[in-house]
Amino acid sequence: MAATEMRYLVVRVSNIDQRDVIDELTKVLASEGHVWFGKYGQPMSPVSRTEGERTRVVILQPRNASSSYLVKTFRFTAYSRHAPMDHAYPAYYSEVWSRIKTWLRLEDAPPAEQVAIGDLTVSSSGSALKESLRSSSRSHFVCELRPS
Repeated sequence: MAATEMRYLVVRVSNIDQRDVIDELTKVLASEGHVWFGKYGQPMSPVSRTEGERTRVVILQPRNASSSYLVKTFRFTAYSRHAPMDHAYPAYYSEVWSRIKTWLRLEDAPPAEQVAIGDLTVSSSGSALKESLRSSSRSHFVCELRPS
């Protein structure tokens, strides 16, 4: 991937907390100007500042029991393994601290930066993201836009 190309950190969330994760993040974002997303499970690798400037975070939230997803793209602004001090995160996180291993600070991405999962390929394999979502239980993927 060329240094100027955008990369997409696609995070698949579950319904374990029975919350509308995208809605919860969007509410905090609207009031605070940014939001900390707490990723459960295995810690993610740190993202350098240079990588962060060209990284967008795409949250995939399952729609009920179907295999389709609600999709929202955010701008990535910071990474941490420690809980944020500014409390700009959904209130329900206080009930699930032990699950959160990685914190991603996000800002709103304009409509022009929103992506569809059909437009992404997994960087490590070149496979279409849609195929990887069906065949893998991974919680996150590093992706790039499919070539035109």
